[in-house]
Amino acid sequence: MDRQRIKTGMQIANYEVVSSIGIGGMGEVFRARDLRLQRDVAIKVISESFASDPEMRSRFEREAQAVAALAHPGIVSIYEMAVVNGRPFIVMEFLQGQSLRARIDTSPIPWQEAAKIGLQVAEALAVAHDKGIVHRDLKPENVFLTSSGQAKILDFGVAQWDAKALHKQAAYTMAWTMPGTVVGTIGYISPEQIQGQPATGTSDVFALGATLMEMVTGQSAFRRVSPLATFGAVTSEPPTGIDELKARSRADFAAFVMQCVEKDPERRIRTAREVADALRGMTAEAAARARPMNHPATHYDLVVIGSGPAGQRAAIGAAKLGKRVVMIEKCEMVGGMQLGTGTIPSKTLREAVLYLSGFYQRSFYGREYSLKDQIDVSDLTSRLRPVMQREHEVIRAQLKRNGVLVTRGEARFADDRTVSVDTADGAKGFSADRILIACGSRAAKNPKIPVGAPGILDADSIDQLKRIPKSTIVVGGGVIGLEYASMLSALGTQVTLIDQRPVLLDFIDSEIVESLTYHLRHQGIVLRLGETVTDVSSLPSGVVAKLESGKTVHADGLLYCVGRQPNSDQLDLEHAGVETDSRGRITVNAHYQTTVPHIYAAGDVIGFPSLAAASMEQGRVASLHMFGVAMPDKPSLVPYGIYTIPEISMVGATEQQLTSARIPYEVGIANFGELAKGHILGDQTGLLKLLFDPTSLRLLGAHIIGQQSTELIHIAQTVMAFEGSVEYFRDTVFNYPTLAEAYKVAALHGLNKVRHVAA
Repeated sequence: MDRQRIKTGMQIANYEVVSSIGIGGMGEVFRARDLRLQRDVAIKVISESFASDPEMRSRFEREAQAVAALAHPGIVSIYEMAVVNGRPFIVMEFLQGQSLRARIDTSPIPWQEAAKIGLQVAEALAVAHDKGIVHRDLKPENVFLTSSGQAKILDFGVAQWDAKALHKQAAYTMAWTMPGTVVGTIGYISPEQIQGQPATGTSDVFALGATLMEMVTGQSAFRRVSPLATFGAVTSEPPTGIDELKARSRADFAAFVMQCVEKDPERRIRTAREVADALRGMTAEAAARARPMNHPATHYDLVVIGSGPAGQRAAIGAAKLGKRVVMIEKCEMVGGMQLGTGTIPSKTLREAVLYLSGFYQRSFYGREYSLKDQIDVSDLTSRLRPVMQREHEVIRAQLKRNGVLVTRGEARFADDRTVSVDTADGAKGFSADRILIACGSRAAKNPKIPVGAPGILDADSIDQLKRIPKSTIVVGGGVIGLEYASMLSALGTQVTLIDQRPVLLDFIDSEIVESLTYHLRHQGIVLRLGETVTDVSSLPSGVVAKLESGKTVHADGLLYCVGRQPNSDQLDLEHAGVETDSRGRITVNAHYQTTVPHIYAAGDVIGFPSLAAASMEQGRVASLHMFGVAMPDKPSLVPYGIYTIPEISMVGATEQQLTSARIPYEVGIANFGELAKGHILGDQTGLLKLLFDPTSLRLLGAHIIGQQSTELIHIAQTVMAFEGSVEYFRDTVFNYPTLAEAYKVAALHGLNKVRHVAA
């Protein structure tokens, strides 16, 4: 059954040969007819010389094994592998269309089309990588474009298998799969493969980047006149056609492709899933921009982009002034991140965790006490769903009652007074005298952290958690990371928290942070401070994080909570002339005006403090200013609430700030363990700290850790707003027993020290 004797009409097992499709590296591919199922198939028959070579035969079988393990529309399907007369053959789906190589050879591909093809390939690669299979030979010849528009990856003959990741389905080892031997097609294989390092998923990303570049420019990124020169180009030269790539595509697409072909894998896009996410966003955006508005722009007094806290308050404030307002929200549920994955969901989950875990009852009933022996995700979400639904109904009712029109869709600036919205009914236009940008933020990405891979989540995807892990790694010791770390710990999860900074929450009073650090460690949380994550891998056995210090941390899952990315990059701000800083935060003045005076911005999109409460006030102030309503100047006292376990809240100056500014101060402290209510609640570790001027006794700051901190802080906030002194707390009668008594105790403690000094 060698190549010369396979002819039209010949029968191979249950298949009748129709015609030859082409000769591959290991044999020939034929179109055939499945006589049993009456369908067309493709048959790949290994050449006779290779059939007698154990290594090549094993490689041929590896291809069938690899593809059979990957059920995905972007990967050619394997129906059967059989042996006839000692010659293995593979039966595959028959594809109609052309190879990507044939398509490129016809003419360069528009970047939008190239992005769609790349998206399909990246999605297929992500599935392969999740199974532990690295293709290692991705190139235009191994991508097929079907007549239905689906791109499919072919030829997994040199794929590298990770036996552990495949649950030991196969444990093949071959000479050319080992480190130190180059495998693949030069011009597409990555620098690390050329240098003899193991191929990983990021190696396939390099090959995909080179392929994307070739699609758009029509020329190979690294191929030179000889193999040796090509090797040198891959390892040490910039790709060919950079200017052509920039000229033929959008700037963000060109920059993205260049990051895919970074020579240093640490600087490269690390996972196929991240490539897919980025390309999905760019293709959707390009499609939206191409859609013409179905109707002329409708004019309003105010267009609000985003329905989060800032957008809500601005829209309702303007409506109460008699203005016509339209609010644009891209999600089905109004409320923005506050109601989507942020404030309300996380704080509701916290209350559920405290209740079900019996956390504050353990001082009475022992460390092992829990209201429920086995707490699962459904126990938490059963409390979450009704709260979110009710909040959604409240916000909807408020907007409707005030006459605010809500339109669902993705907004982009057409010019400085017109917003185009891509809705389910087509693109619609809205023009306005004033525009408020309040589109919020999303979890920042890190190419070293493959969020979306099994077991790896971020703050925006934590609602996809299927079970409470026995152990988890939290990357990021900011507010969000600490909140989730303490919640998971209260549920019995062994938490390792990693942060590159040497101390936590450096904007909080240091004594409060020291207390929080002690409590977190007491709960069993392992703190790896001053550490940087260099690599994260998702394996069937769990998640592995490698640190710059050389440490390796293993856990069931990983939660990435480092930073937020403003959504300003999704609005085409350049069409309106609105300026942002290097991190995408919109520049505003004290009235929340942007660099375009009739366009305002508020909330997370302008950066710090990125608090829901602060965003509400920003939106209200912006709406009053834009319509000329006078506001009295008042001192800005924004309280901070951090919903860790135990929770933290503060208002005013910290000890560090007063010391740096050389402002004299005295300190008064009350421990919750001294209060009857502290004993009743089981909180023996809480603390309230007052900072005040030792001469005038004016209150300068208040800092609390412990139960109900975020409620208690408003007492201090009110006193500071009226420039009151700590004597107010000494002379005021507080209900007994309450935690609010801590103010009197702290005031007496501080005043006693002042009297002692005076004496």
